[in-house]
Amino acid sequence: MKMVRLALVSAFALLAAMVPGLAATNVPFSTYISGQPAASAFTGTERLVILKSGMIQTMTPVQILQMMSGDCAQPGASIVCTKINGIPFSAGTAITPGTDFNILTTAGRYYSIDNTSANTPTAQTYYLVVEVGASGGIKQTATAQLDGTSKSYVRTKESGSWTAWKRVMLATQATCADLSNAAASCAIDATNATNIGTGTLNTLRLPSPFTSGTASGNTSKFMTGSGSFASGHIAGFDANGNIIDGFTPSGNTSTAVTAAAGAKTSGHVVTWDASGNVQDGGGALTNGTVTEQKNTAGSGLTTSGNCDNTSTNSASPCQYSINAGVVPGIATGTAAAAGNVGEVILSSTTTGSLTSGSTTAATSITLTAGDWDISAVVDFQTAGATSVTDWFAAISTTSGTVVSSIPNSGIAHERVTATNDHSARLSFPPTQVLPTANTTYYLNIQSTFTGTAPTANVFLRARRMR
Repeated sequence: MKMVRLALVSAFALLAAMVPGLAATNVPFSTYISGQPAASAFTGTERLVILKSGMIQTMTPVQILQMMSGDCAQPGASIVCTKINGIPFSAGTAITPGTDFNILTTAGRYYSIDNTSANTPTAQTYYLVVEVGASGGIKQTATAQLDGTSKSYVRTKESGSWTAWKRVMLATQATCADLSNAAASCAIDATNATNIGTGTLNTLRLPSPFTSGTASGNTSKFMTGSGSFASGHIAGFDANGNIIDGFTPSGNTSTAVTAAAGAKTSGHVVTWDASGNVQDGGGALTNGTVTEQKNTAGSGLTTSGNCDNTSTNSASPCQYSINAGVVPGIATGTAAAAGNVGEVILSSTTTGSLTSGSTTAATSITLTAGDWDISAVVDFQTAGATSVTDWFAAISTTSGTVVSSIPNSGIAHERVTATNDHSARLSFPPTQVLPTANTTYYLNIQSTFTGTAPTANVFLRARRMR
């Protein structure tokens, strides 16, 4: 618009001296084109013919400059314009890659050459216009270069702080997606439940069968579910009243079940009608006789009580007992698992050199509560230059002693006349122990000798009996 204004000034400035009454007589411009003085002859006070809002008017050069708002100057008889709205006519300054838009505070036109600048509206290249107000306030207008939308954004800096970028658009450009702060009245969002954050959903927005169909009962209320659901499972209720996945029913769950006509009463037995529909059985479920299918007892078992399929269990339930001496063993050759009858715990090792007259715990095992048989074997090994007089061994719950042992076991002791190269074996037959909690049992040994120190091979074993 200002370029048009300048063209008009140039075209009509030469007419001023010769057409003082032009505005009043409304004479066509072509009548006064020739014989006009040079532009340098103007003093700035002449009245110039201009076209404003489609009407012919006259203004002085001073009045025209006032309309320019500082974008133009009159150094002499000529009017020189170098800005538009305070921004120079120049093509703009390239923004160095990575430059923070926050530091671009000098009035002017800029353009970015990549999308690495900080504090831009989005990661995009922009044309940037910076305007500086008289009070020091700054306004930035950024227009996207290459995204094909020419989206513009604006922000200001007042009192040292930048505001957030705001999208600037024409009313015809706005879409529902752009109205992030608008009320949910946009046409495409009106029926989208994901956009409803608060308030009550109108019943007209509810899907079938809440607004149509033939479902019986109160369809004005919702029911909530808890957990996952599997096709064909029966639905149930948890303690909070939520619907939950119940269990898998037996039979053919791939066939839908239909309800027969007629009322259904809570607590009544469900039966089938002649057409295979579920119906109200007509009576409440009551206590009755429960029968049990008779099972044939296997080898080594004896039954007692009512074990057939016609007698009740109320007075004499069906029971099984094991016949004495006929419990079969396994035939798989596998060891009993921990905690089962027959479980074995074993520890075996070879000691280092023994010290004469000193007791040592050669090995140990820990037994859990139960009924166990425990046994042990000690093989003392001597060299030819060893002279031995005593061998001792004991199973005890105390480490490093041969003066006490478990009940019914005793202390094994062999004494001989001092003899070179005398080895010996001391053994303990199975002895019952009844620990009530985890208990450690030690195999303690001792030797009295001179010469080369002997060693011992030891074995400590327990088996759960019941």
